[in-house]
Amino acid sequence: MIDRAQQQAILHVHGPCLTIAGPGAGKTYVLVRRIAYLTESLNIPPEQILVITFTRAAALEMKKRYLQSVQPRFHGVAFGTFHSIFFSILREREHLTHQSILDPKTQQYFIKTACRRSGVDFTKAPDFLPRIVSEISYIKNTLTAMDGFEPKNTSREEFQRIFQEYESQKREFDKLDFDDMQSRLKELFLRDPEALSCYRKRFRFFLVDE
Repeated sequence: MIDRAQQQAILHVHGPCLTIAGPGAGKTYVLVRRIAYLTESLNIPPEQILVITFTRAAALEMKKRYLQSVQPRFHGVAFGTFHSIFFSILREREHLTHQSILDPKTQQYFIKTACRRSGVDFTKAPDFLPRIVSEISYIKNTLTAMDGFEPKNTSREEFQRIFQEYESQKREFDKLDFDDMQSRLKELFLRDPEALSCYRKRFRFFLVDE
């Protein structure tokens, strides 16, 4: 059984709709039912629906539950995480491959090398490296200006040197980290309005499970 609020969310069509609920309250069920309503009852082409979740496992589970609930002709809805969607667009438009993405082990090696080249002792704290990675991620995801950022784990000058050395290594080996995908996609859409228009036309309905 679904309650009145869930029914409203399922039958909502145009414009924003925010659904707030705690764990186990049936958010995934509501999303799956809403996707099915859009495709089966309103004849919205599945290819025009984009569903984004926080983790890959959640995206796969939601996709599985949706496909099991509808006929094959309603398949074609895009499911993924933010990063996987970003990557799929960059793969189409800029021909990136999975080899272009920096894996965690290599990223740590690049950060260590950046510290050595910058004269920074990365062994001074057991969690120094992951904290530096976290601060680099914060700058990229918030588009914070480097000059205005105050790192908590080292001096501003040392952090800037580490950052510059890290970026230099990525350019040398033609690599992107996960956080680059967001800024790279933004640059693509700003540089190529036709690409932005293409994806706006492709996806008309966005469902985000966060």
